[in-house]
Amino acid sequence: MKTKKSKTSNSLLSKEELFSLYQAVVSLFKENKSDLTQALTLIDDALNDKKPDAVESALSSLSASLRKVDKNLSIKVAEKLTEKLPKLSTVWLNLAYTFDHFKEYKNSLAAARKCLEFKPSADTLVKVGALLSKFNQDKEAIQCVQKGYQLSGNSIDLASAVLRVALKNGDWALSEQITQQLAEHYKDTDFKGVETPRTHLLWCADEALNIKVLSKFAEANFPARESNYSYATRNINKHKLRIGFISYDYREHATSHLALGLLRHFNRNRFEYYAYCTSWDDGSALRRDILNRFTKVKVISNRADKEAADIINADRIDILVDFNGLTEGTKMGVLAYKPAPIQISYLGFPGTSGGRYIDYIFADDYTLPPERNQLYPEKIIRIPPTYQMNDYDAKWLPPKALLSQTNLPNDKLVIGMFNNINKVTSVTWASWMAILNNVPEAVLWILDPGEAARTNLIQAAQKHGVKEDKIIFAPKLKLEDHFARLQLCDFVLDPWPYGGHTTTADALFCAVPVVALEGNNFASRVSGGLLMSAGLKKLIAKDVEEYIKLASDLANNKAELSAIKAHLSRNRKRFPIFNAKRRTQQIERAFSFAYNRYLEKQPAVPFRVV
Repeated sequence: MKTKKSKTSNSLLSKEELFSLYQAVVSLFKENKSDLTQALTLIDDALNDKKPDAVESALSSLSASLRKVDKNLSIKVAEKLTEKLPKLSTVWLNLAYTFDHFKEYKNSLAAARKCLEFKPSADTLVKVGALLSKFNQDKEAIQCVQKGYQLSGNSIDLASAVLRVALKNGDWALSEQITQQLAEHYKDTDFKGVETPRTHLLWCADEALNIKVLSKFAEANFPARESNYSYATRNINKHKLRIGFISYDYREHATSHLALGLLRHFNRNRFEYYAYCTSWDDGSALRRDILNRFTKVKVISNRADKEAADIINADRIDILVDFNGLTEGTKMGVLAYKPAPIQISYLGFPGTSGGRYIDYIFADDYTLPPERNQLYPEKIIRIPPTYQMNDYDAKWLPPKALLSQTNLPNDKLVIGMFNNINKVTSVTWASWMAILNNVPEAVLWILDPGEAARTNLIQAAQKHGVKEDKIIFAPKLKLEDHFARLQLCDFVLDPWPYGGHTTTADALFCAVPVVALEGNNFASRVSGGLLMSAGLKKLIAKDVEEYIKLASDLANNKAELSAIKAHLSRNRKRFPIFNAKRRTQQIERAFSFAYNRYLEKQPAVPFRVV
């Protein structure tokens, strides 16, 4: 008698094979207390033919659950699945994800490539392509995601993942095909959430649409959770407020460089600061420095969301600050349990987090004009003149690098751009090429984006009549070395619609002017807000035509360039943009105001702290 088989997109699996898989998992977990209910239920349903196509979902859920438990056990189970089902591409993808999770990148890459040997589905091809892109195997990555996207019939569900790889590689033909598809999708007022927040903001500057897309993403990925938490009530005149900060970025990361200013200046007589670390230990000096400044530190990297929320609530946290928002490593699933009575998003993400679990976000009058308040589900705390914490008092400005230490040509005007290439669209690139054509003696010095993107950028430059030797690629360097070379720039260009944030502040700290475009949403207005705070409103252009003219005129006016640089050098210590102590005092006054409203049983409201 033949056994009925359950069909997946990759292979035919018999009930015996599925049962063997189930037994292998259970035997490895019978003494482990981890809750694998969801994963095992999916496998059970597949066994009972209730969901004959559920095998891939089961394996994916299983692997995600295992990674939160134990490294060796997780890898052992993932490898066991490849032994049991060696021709199922999905198990190789799960093994790749497992190795990636534990930073074993060489093994992850090998497993990802193995996955391609067994007729992967369109979805699996795109996921493999995303992994290959992460490991800078860019040509393979583009081929994978394009093949998967075409195989799927250009499925809208895969658009965001494909777009991310396309943008990273400056493949504007592919990225614009996808953004047009997404723009069409969003014309339906009841569209489904198919795009990740960061990728969306890299191309769309419609603030109302941004908020709707991001809110749908949050709703789809972070369902509401029930909890019966009680909260402490403190008289802030007698007791210290306990502020928790949850982050995936307590490591060598831009957010930690910014947050360090808050940690260096916080009022230990009135506040206790608790760190909830969800990242790994990268061994960096920055990680040690920032974590050593908290009152207490708890690592919750491998905790399930509810368990992490329990830990935070047990610490009687009064206000929980999320340093991630809807970025990589987000822990919005923890905030969904509402472990603290007030939850605030700051620094890590420029804009809304969907509003469902976040009460407040920080902004300033330029970055988020008051008339935009009604668009946001969160209440806005305004801390003028700029919301961004910039901690440059703690940083050393090294001497300017020698030209001979770089690959720059002699006697050329140097226009810099040190944002990642995924922030650059074909329209932005065209404007920069117009500037180079207006200033024949200038070169564009940009952060090296990798081989595939370099090829695409050079080809795009040549289409605009700009020779290859006018585009110079700069390697990634440690921060102090970057500060030294940054000073060689005559000025830098800000991209749009997702402009520079830390990169703009870095340039101004190094006394390098920044030419920016006036933005239409939070992410695109940060550079303008920083320039306003440095007294350089004149470097903000109202439209692309004015942007090209402003940069071209500046390049041809050495006296004006020198005057702006002198202004930045002379006033560096006096600019509010760099006053981390004042910003910390504003933020802590905001904490106290928000908490007093909670004690008085008053709802959250927008407010300003001067």
